[in-house]
Amino acid sequence: MFGDTKEDIPSSIKIYNKVGNAYGTMIDCAYITDPENKVEFMLSATILANKNGIYNDNIYEYDSISLPFLAELGRQLYAINKH
Repeated sequence: MFGDTKEDIPSSIKIYNKVGNAYGTMIDCAYITDPENKVEFMLSATILANKNGIYNDNIYEYDSISLPFLAELGRQLYAINKH
């Protein structure tokens, strides 16, 4: 939800996650909770960001594709679950 921004995470939101990346693949598994707004969900996602299709060349689009996508996915799921 916040991987693509420098904004502070609101104090009511807690995110417990593990992120990994290798060869253009980014994985994030997160538990997100916001008791103040009655939001609680888990999310696990894998995305491939390797435009040129060449593995092991260290040219991957983590910052331009993976992080923005996963952050927006988290924001959308948060909004859907917000009561």
